[in-house]
Amino acid sequence: MRGHVEKRGENHYRILIDIGRDARGKRKRLSHTVHGTRKQADAKLAELLGEMNGGTYSTPSELTLGEYLDQYLDHAKTSVAPQTYRRYEQIVRRDLVPGLGHVKLAALTPVQIQSFLAKSLGRKCKTRDATLSSQTVRHYYRVLNRALNLAVRWQLIPRNPCDLVDPPRVDEKEMTALDEDQVGEVLRTIAGSRLHIPVLLALTTGMRRGELLALRWADVDLETGECQVARSLQETAEGLSYKTPKTRKGRRVVLLPQLALSALKAHRAKQNQEKLLLGPGYQDEDLIICRADGTPWPPSDFSSAYRRFMHRRGLSARFHDLRHTHATHLLKESVPIHVVSERLGHANSSITLNVYAHVLPTQQQEAAAKIDAAWGKVLGE
Repeated sequence: MRGHVEKRGENHYRILIDIGRDARGKRKRLSHTVHGTRKQADAKLAELLGEMNGGTYSTPSELTLGEYLDQYLDHAKTSVAPQTYRRYEQIVRRDLVPGLGHVKLAALTPVQIQSFLAKSLGRKCKTRDATLSSQTVRHYYRVLNRALNLAVRWQLIPRNPCDLVDPPRVDEKEMTALDEDQVGEVLRTIAGSRLHIPVLLALTTGMRRGELLALRWADVDLETGECQVARSLQETAEGLSYKTPKTRKGRRVVLLPQLALSALKAHRAKQNQEKLLLGPGYQDEDLIICRADGTPWPPSDFSSAYRRFMHRRGLSARFHDLRHTHATHLLKESVPIHVVSERLGHANSSITLNVYAHVLPTQQQEAAAKIDAAWGKVLGE
């Protein structure tokens, strides 16, 4: 089996490999495109010849999208967080493969992808009586787009057909923040329950659910009020585990207000009593927020308990709304955006500004008033 490399343009080469003759005696050749250097093209030729001689090569025309997505999931399992992989796998197995898996990878067109997305928007949910949301279908697009970008990098296809597809438009949901009266009602209602500390900390620090459930006593200095956010509790098919923040800014120090410190000191005394009552049955992992026996509180169980508690009392605030409430209150009190961003653990201040720009109308008014005050004198008005 022989092959050679042809230069087709700047950093553009074509590999041609003779693979025999067809039934009519016409020569058959395999063509493969390489975008890169001549050295890379020669290396790819040697790799392809080795696979063909070893019987492990599968031409792109023979590979279906479903078969390729299996390979993509193998790659994703080692390159994304376990919880992210679990979501990718659900989308691939439950939606992408049934809808497009039969199509040859090399023959997949933008029209087929666009049609799949359009049909998905009108499809019934498998878990509840409703149609799929545009946000859900957009997730389908994102996973497929990510997978096909990798297929381009692996040189299985020359270009990503998703580049020519319009993903579903998703209306941005405005963040819900509680006002002072609502905050007071929530705190009074939840006082004395096992949910009191996580709700109070979410409101006073803006920490995420997983960060709160992973918080240890060793992370908090009850004298200075410094709280180290160093990990997050996650729940996957394999069980509970702790993960480190995605970004350097995610690993941060949050200063606790005095009302949170006072509540934590009382909570620690109560937790010590529970340890004494359970004795050897208490599994001490140094967690501040945990089950009654000291074990980690699974995020899904925690959220269910929170929703039930709030529903029984006629309250509608989601737990994540408490984080928004914290940020919104600070911004309305003119706390600098970079300080709020640091407390939330955002990678940069622009993320915070994009999310919470709508809560800064007073700053716009102040800016306009200062322009009037300064330039009005110049103009004699």
